[in-house]
Formats: sequence, structure tokens, C-alpha cells
Amino acid sequence: MARVLAPNGNLLFSMPIGKPRVCFNAHRIFSIEKVLEFFDGLKLVELSGIDDNGNFFKNVDLTFFEKAEYSCGLFHFTKRH
Repeated sequence: MARVLAPNGNLLFSMPIGKPRVCFNAHRIFSIEKVLEFFDGLKLVELSGIDDNGNFFKNVDLTFFEKAEYSCGLFHFTKRH
């Protein structure tokens, strides 16, 4: 995705975040650090998400979900020049 994103382009991406593991023999949960590794070369503009209790939080610090078990991370990346 980073390769085909235009310069200054935006990438909005969501995925399950929390303690890294595989559920249901295929469903994966990733740490925020791993998601950032996936998109190395892109700049994280904003992290928002839905916590384990279903509450939405906008523009939080990277450590906000560090104790999450099964949350939804909403990532906004942009491509550097």
C-alpha cells in the first residue's frame, strides 16, 4: 500500500489491536508497534480507536491501547515526500 500511495496521500486503515495472538485459527490481533512496522516509510498522522468496552477515543497517544486485549485501531497515515 505504501508503494502505490501518492506523495502526500492519505491511508486510513483499521485492524484489531491488543495482545498479539491468533484467534479462531485465522483471525489475528496485532500490537500497535507491529502495525507501525507494517507501514514503515509512512507517517502516522493520527491514532484513534475503539477500546475493549466499545468506547471510541479520538487522537490518542500510542500508549493508550497498551493494555488492550481486543480493541480496534483506526490509523491515519500519510506518505512522506
